[in-house]
Amino acid sequence: MNFSIGLMEHKVVSLLLIMALFECIFSRGTVLGLSPGTSNNKKNHLLKTWNKLKGLDIAVIGGGPSGLLCTHRLLLAGCCKVTLYEGRGDPRCAENIKDDRAYALGVGIRGRTAIKTVDDDLWQAVRSRGFPCDKFLLHPTPRISLTLRDGKTSAAIPGTEPSILLYQSDLCSVLLDELENRYASSNRLKLNFNSKVETVNMISSKERKDTASSSEQYDLVIGCDGVRSKVRDSMMSYSPDIIKTLIREIPGIAKVSNVPMPSSDKLDPESVHLIIPKGAAAGAVTAFVEPTIKGACILFAGRVNDDEKNNGLQLLSPFISDDRNVTELGIAVRESFPLLADQLTDKVIEGIARQHGFSSSAVKSNIYHCGLLAICGDAAHATGGVSGQGCNSALVDASVLVDCLEHELDANMDNKMKTAAIKSALLKYSQLQVPEGTALFELAIGPDEGVSIGRRILSSISALTDFIFKSGNTIQRTLGTTLNPFSVIRRQRGIFFDEQFLNDEEYNIKLMEMHNRMMKDICKSGDKVVVSCKNT
Repeated sequence: MNFSIGLMEHKVVSLLLIMALFECIFSRGTVLGLSPGTSNNKKNHLLKTWNKLKGLDIAVIGGGPSGLLCTHRLLLAGCCKVTLYEGRGDPRCAENIKDDRAYALGVGIRGRTAIKTVDDDLWQAVRSRGFPCDKFLLHPTPRISLTLRDGKTSAAIPGTEPSILLYQSDLCSVLLDELENRYASSNRLKLNFNSKVETVNMISSKERKDTASSSEQYDLVIGCDGVRSKVRDSMMSYSPDIIKTLIREIPGIAKVSNVPMPSSDKLDPESVHLIIPKGAAAGAVTAFVEPTIKGACILFAGRVNDDEKNNGLQLLSPFISDDRNVTELGIAVRESFPLLADQLTDKVIEGIARQHGFSSSAVKSNIYHCGLLAICGDAAHATGGVSGQGCNSALVDASVLVDCLEHELDANMDNKMKTAAIKSALLKYSQLQVPEGTALFELAIGPDEGVSIGRRILSSISALTDFIFKSGNTIQRTLGTTLNPFSVIRRQRGIFFDEQFLNDEEYNIKLMEMHNRMMKDICKSGDKVVVSCKNT
């Protein structure tokens, strides 16, 4: 979304984006794309081990949800060994969880379907750690409460489920637990925590002898390593004229707090709440309250101007250290958010105020592979939380990537044939997912700054009319409640963009041409990938 249209439009559009974004954590609808695993859990887990990837040694960089799901799928497909590198500590250890980044997320229909491609047991394990929720209330003032989702829809449609709300650390923990339960005794799984990847390089057979003893060699490296991806950087170094990545900082800052779930007539403990603060700055900063099985996660997000430094919204200042200011801030914040006054104790306010806060970035890469390297999730495409689909789309990436590998490879291939098949599978992966990631980026962030002001205003008016006259059926709700391809949704909204979105055939041709040019750039780069890292 372009933020230079004007202050009034900015506030209206920002509010719509926030309301629509948090609608996306909910999930219902009919499965239209990915096929979930069967309900015959144990047999499915055994029968689905086709050994298509037998003999492959693969590294996954990044231990977030997409990296962990990717590891599940690779081992299920028969990889002889999968090594997972994660720069941070094991999320199952409390000392490794940073409270100022411990935010909740929603696993919706897309993420749920991707997880079920392993089996239903895995989904049930994830589900048991989360809070099912399909209710959403908006509080424009302390006395007015608007029910945007009442929770009845998902209950009324057979086969649908509400979204599951849980902390990212809990999602990663359950995926790790299941990995170790299933594969720890097989010696096919290696988990490297506190291992920061420094370089990722493709090498030839002649170069292997000179490889440092501290480095490991792999048949394929998959980067699930986020916005600042080392794997993507390596890809771009091999073919800088072809591989392009746009990184855009999202305005604003966010801070989080974990408190007991509010319980009152105004704040339903089983609902998500979006609370607009009192005062002249209403809409500039919001409080988003999510229920989890551990209590409530409150996310304060927005932008604070210099002229707002004396009110409660200064809570979002990057860092407040003066004790007197913290005390005064507590009074101001409780006045701004009276519905949360009981939760926002002096101790909670102090913890939030002393946080540095965090911001987000949007990422758009034009291709998701290079040679024997591939990227998933935020490494390939990120919307900085604006779409509400970051985690879900990343899980889909991981599932689709392994689907492509399974389709192209066979356990009986020799090494040369396997290398060629991997490259063919990665091309197919890019052809499937680049349109999806690009479409999600454009739908979430909105028209680029170069788009005519008329189209930008039209986009804003459309968002407003969708919300008012279509019972809140915003584009974000469509993203979050169906499995309709993002690319199809983007094409349907072509009127809001100066450039029309390519169709599937056009994308296939474009990416094939890019692939062929890349192959010329890396023809001597080798048939193995070396990963070098250091312990943190």
